[in-house]
Amino acid sequence: MNNKKYERAKGIIGIALAVIMLASVFAIVPTAMAEPPEGGAPSSIRIYGDVQPDGNAPERYTNWTQPFDPTVIPKDSITFNPALLEEEFGVKNGENAREKIFLRAWYEPCGKYWGSRKNYTHPTINMEYTYMLINTQYKPTSGQPGNTHFAFPTCEISSQPGLGAWNCMSKSTEGELTRLANVSGSVVPYGKTVNGRIEIEKGFRNLAVGDEVQFLDHKLEVTAINGHDYVIKVWYAGNRDDDAGKGWITLKKGAKMYFDRHNNMYSTANHDPAAGQIRTWYVRRDSENSNIIYLGKELQPCDVFYVNGVRYDVTAIEVLDTTGDSNADALKYITLRTKLPKCIEAIPEESVVSSQSIECIEPSEIIPVLPPFNEKHYMVDDIDIPLWTRVSEERNWTKQDYAGTKLDTDNDGEWIAYDVDERIIPDVEPLNITYIAEDFERRYSTNLLEKLQEKWSGAVTSTERVDLFFLIDGSQSITQQDFELQKQGLAEAVKDPNVVPQDGTVRVCVIQFSSNA
Repeated sequence: MNNKKYERAKGIIGIALAVIMLASVFAIVPTAMAEPPEGGAPSSIRIYGDVQPDGNAPERYTNWTQPFDPTVIPKDSITFNPALLEEEFGVKNGENAREKIFLRAWYEPCGKYWGSRKNYTHPTINMEYTYMLINTQYKPTSGQPGNTHFAFPTCEISSQPGLGAWNCMSKSTEGELTRLANVSGSVVPYGKTVNGRIEIEKGFRNLAVGDEVQFLDHKLEVTAINGHDYVIKVWYAGNRDDDAGKGWITLKKGAKMYFDRHNNMYSTANHDPAAGQIRTWYVRRDSENSNIIYLGKELQPCDVFYVNGVRYDVTAIEVLDTTGDSNADALKYITLRTKLPKCIEAIPEESVVSSQSIECIEPSEIIPVLPPFNEKHYMVDDIDIPLWTRVSEERNWTKQDYAGTKLDTDNDGEWIAYDVDERIIPDVEPLNITYIAEDFERRYSTNLLEKLQEKWSGAVTSTERVDLFFLIDGSQSITQQDFELQKQGLAEAVKDPNVVPQDGTVRVCVIQFSSNA
C-alpha cells in the first residue's frame, strides 16, 4: 500500500456506486442502512449517476432550500441523519448554542478537473456538509460577527486526508470553536441570501518560537520574537505534502496580511482569478490583544480551497439582515462540498490555483468525512419518524405509531416528530464508508423522458431494445372522465409512429399510480 493510505478500521457501511448508461436514467431511492448480520458482509447501497456532461450538481446554490433539496442533484443521493453539537460545545451571540450538521452524498461519473495542459474527467464521489446554527429549542437561528463562535473544521489529522479536526493547537483562544469575524452581502429583496461573504478565524495566544499552527489551507510558524513584533513563516498546506514556506515576515501590532497559494503577501483579499492571484487566507494581530495571532479566511460561494490534497467547494453561505438596513449582518449556515475522484494515487487539479493535485479514492478505501462524522457524535433521527395516515383521525394518529403506541417517550406532551429531545441518539460511532463496485446498469433501459419533461427524438441509438414508460394518474385527485381521456390519449400515442417507433425496437410499459400506491 502506498504511503498516502491511512490505517482505519473498516466500517459497516459500503456504497456500491454504479455508472448508468445515457439512455438508462432510472433512479433508485436509497433506504435505511441496516446493521450487517454477525459475521456477514457489510451493508451496501447502490447509487446511480448520470453520464451526461451536464449531469453534475450545480457548483453554487441560488436558493436557501437547495442544500437540503435532493432534486437539485440530477440523479440519486443519500441523505444521512444529521449530527448534533449540543449547547456546551458552541456559543452563539454570547449564549450557549447548538449546531446541526447535515450530510449527503452522490456520485458523478463525469467529474471535471483541470490540469496545466489538459482537462480531465474522473468518476467522482461528492460529500456535502451544511453547518447550521440552531438555538436551544433546536430551531435554525443566526449569529452576528464578533460574539459568535461555532464548530467548523480547520486542520488536518494523520488518520485521513483533508480536514479532520476542529482544532489542532492547545493555545487556541476559541478552543474547539471558530470565531465569526465578519458578515457581508446584499439581501434584497428577501432579507437573506445564500450569496453571502464571511470571515472566519481562530486566535492563538502567547505563541512561542517554534510553535506551528494551521488554519485551513495555510500553516504558520513563529520563528522569532523581536520586542513587540513577531517574525513568522507561512506555507501552503493544500497538497498532500506541504510546500516550502516563506519566512522573515514581520507581523506588527494591528497588521493584517493576505497570502496566496505561493505565499505571496497582499494587503487586500481577492476571490476572482481574472483579477489576480486568489488570496483569501490571512494572518493578523490586534492592537489591543497584541499577544494573540489570528489566522483566518474570507469565504464566499464559488470559492474553492484545498487542504492536504482534498478539494473543498463553498456552494452556499446563508446570511441574513437582522437590523432592517438591507445589509447582511448574521450567519445562518455554510455549505461545503468535497469532490473525491475515484482513481489511483493523485490527479492534477488546477482550476483555481497552480501546482495543485488532489488525492484519489481507491476501491475499499475509507472515504474521508469531516467532523463530527469522523468521530463519536450525537445524531438526530430525522428519517425514521412515523407519519399520519387518512385511516385515522389526524390529531389522534400523530400521537401514536401504527400499533397504537403513544409516541411521546419523555411524556412532555410533544409528539416525537416535533420533539427533537426524543430523537437524539448519543455516542454514534464514526461514519465509515467505502465504495466497492462500479458497473453499467443494463436492467433498465427507459430514459423517463416523460418525467423529465424532455423531448425524445424517437431514434434508437443502441442495438438493444428500449423500454418506454408512460405514467397515468389514477389517484383520487382525478375524475373518472379525465382518467378515461388519459387512456384514450395513451392508446393513440402508442399507435402513432411519430411517438413510438413501430419496428419492434421499443417496448411500451404503462404505470398507473393511485392514492393507495
